[in-house]
Amino acid sequence: MPSKVPPRPQTTVLVGGSNGTKTLLAILKDKTNPLNDGHVVRVVTRSPSQFVDSQGKPKHWKCNEQRIKSDLVPLTIFPEALMTSWKTHLGAADSVLAYSDDDDAEEFGDAFDKALSGIGTMDDGGVADCVVLCCPVYAHLPILRRIARSLYRLDRKGLLLKSAKFGGNAPPLLVGSLYAAGGLDWQSRVAFAKERPSDFCGTWKRDLCLFGLKAFPFLTKSTEPGVVTLFGRFPELLVAISQPTPRARARARVLLNRLLQAPTTGRYVEFLGIGGKEKVGGDGTAPVVDAAAAVAVAQMMQGTHKVGSSNVSLGKTSSAGISDTLPSDIMAKPMADYADPTGSIGFMTCTMNATNQWLHPCIMAAMFKDPKNPEASDKDGRIPWPLKEKKTPLPRFYSDGASHPEAGQLITSIACAEVYPLLDCMDAFLSPSGMRTISSMHGGEPVGRAVVNALGNSPAEIGERSGLTDLVLKRAQGIPNSEEDLPKMASSNDRVRLYNFFAFSMGFGLSHSHRIGHVLSPAERIKDEHGNSTDYIRPIATSRFFVDDLNHGLCVQLGLGEMFGFDLERDMPATLYVVRRLQKWMGKEFVLPSKQPGKKLVADARDLAETSTPQGFGVNNIQELRSFLQLSPIGEDTRLLAEQRVLQSPLMRSKL
Repeated sequence: MPSKVPPRPQTTVLVGGSNGTKTLLAILKDKTNPLNDGHVVRVVTRSPSQFVDSQGKPKHWKCNEQRIKSDLVPLTIFPEALMTSWKTHLGAADSVLAYSDDDDAEEFGDAFDKALSGIGTMDDGGVADCVVLCCPVYAHLPILRRIARSLYRLDRKGLLLKSAKFGGNAPPLLVGSLYAAGGLDWQSRVAFAKERPSDFCGTWKRDLCLFGLKAFPFLTKSTEPGVVTLFGRFPELLVAISQPTPRARARARVLLNRLLQAPTTGRYVEFLGIGGKEKVGGDGTAPVVDAAAAVAVAQMMQGTHKVGSSNVSLGKTSSAGISDTLPSDIMAKPMADYADPTGSIGFMTCTMNATNQWLHPCIMAAMFKDPKNPEASDKDGRIPWPLKEKKTPLPRFYSDGASHPEAGQLITSIACAEVYPLLDCMDAFLSPSGMRTISSMHGGEPVGRAVVNALGNSPAEIGERSGLTDLVLKRAQGIPNSEEDLPKMASSNDRVRLYNFFAFSMGFGLSHSHRIGHVLSPAERIKDEHGNSTDYIRPIATSRFFVDDLNHGLCVQLGLGEMFGFDLERDMPATLYVVRRLQKWMGKEFVLPSKQPGKKLVADARDLAETSTPQGFGVNNIQELRSFLQLSPIGEDTRLLAEQRVLQSPLMRSKL
């Protein structure tokens, strides 16, 4: 039952004109839902005409939501009428702000300045509480740079603090994405470092908090103006956060649960990282400490708790709505927050386990292949799709594409046989000793993960069977590799137990899903020299299925494999095959087309700068990666501030 307590005011800024923006807009501004009261939603976009009419008034977006009765196993083998129901949402933005790449970015002439400060907007929401990137992964870096530039300007003027709704000290401002693939925190480090002004003191006047979801929460498409269809929601809301503290988590819990309609769906956010619950790969300390902090705060508000007392009953008290209003983290932090102060391990979990980077390229490689004319399809992916013979104008991406046996085989080979040993290596080098924080949330949905683990195919088990983890660990310790150390299970069939079963199940599950069965492929019909349509189609190589999932997906995993010393052609052949096939259709070179003496397949590729590989960030070995992950994702340098205080201290002034 929804709470009768009026919701607290919240101002959310949605950045981008994607279907995710339209879906959230319709749901969060649906006036029939009392939980939306007091929620101000602003949209910042390069396509304002989608959100405002010719008079500048916000347009309404309608969202038709398909509610799957079982998001865990939404298969079409069950009658659709028994598995689904529909609900309609309708809403419009409170303010729409347009930006372009050539904005002069003067104060309050910039859309981001207005959206973040609330000055010059059409609403009374004041300073933003939450900034959400609803955009393709390839747009993260340029948008984060715009946000960082604006935040630095507003911070200098103290304009991130001024809002009547805060009362006293402003709580943390959240900035993040609905999909943290492609190294969101890596890109944030670069964005905030690049835009940091020389007079920045090293820390923010108002705390900032970066967040990102492991999986995009909606499967949504728009096929007509003003209408978006939500085919289903992802069954887990797993969130990485930086910098992780009890106060930051409490604030994020309040804002993100409301953003993602947790009271309505019954799905609440869970935090990834070293301190997360054991079921998500953490040590379980953060939830305990967060709950204790909430209880202590409640007692202090009632005057019954003595600061410093350890006599705190955890009970069922939630930290939501209590500790997020504290002026600072006065309660103790769990050791995990000190062990990984930037939250980099939680974000690495998102980067390495994002499922789209396996599904989309593998289905593309299998579907756009013409056995009768392989030379033509190898060149640009063209295949016959005569309109007169087909039920749909383009192939249904999952229903038709995943039905190709090769699709399930490629997904299983890449996601399990090749990536799992890499996950095992990364845990060995980056996670605390004995923990498997990065690999625990491997794969996609929870049912599939449980089956994979039960049948002996966890990342640790495949890493051991492949021999790659031992090979990398010995090499790191300076132990020369002998012939006996080379991987003995190079074949996916050997590494993955019941490989054929998993390959078949993957293809069958994807091609028989209520949730995704209607999605069409990103393709176009080929025209002849006279401009007439032919019976052939080819994939649109500029779509996010390519640019997101290749440049910022499979390429990242190949880059990490190369960094850890994998022989990519021996240890990750399926991944390499898919990238080489699809990059040809894109006219790009993200990996070398073949082995060349003295060159590395990833680091020496021509178009490396268009990827999110570590090498693209100038990170070329494990030690450099560790150092990179220690940098603040929000541009802070507390050491600089501490040094300034020491140098300006009475002691130093008296000695100088």
